[in-house]
Amino acid sequence: MPEACRTTNYLTKFEFTRLVGLRVLQLSSQGTSTEDPQTVALREILRGENPSVVRRKLPDGRWEDRAVAALRLPESLRRMCEDGLKI
Repeated sequence: MPEACRTTNYLTKFEFTRLVGLRVLQLSSQGTSTEDPQTVALREILRGENPSVVRRKLPDGRWEDRAVAALRLPESLRRMCEDGLKI
């Protein structure tokens, strides 16, 4: 039986920033999209389509891996994304 998640179900602002930056870098290096890579990265996180996994360190020294698609955005980050995308 899988162990229950021990960390928060919310994406922190630091994880969010890192994920957007990494995804923009990936998309811009592919060069296949005509759309702005930052817009695509933000939209993926808002829709829960980001394929990444966040690794969080626990106080006992172990790690917990959480799928980004399973994490929720705090309301402040959600509003910032929606304002930036003009949704």
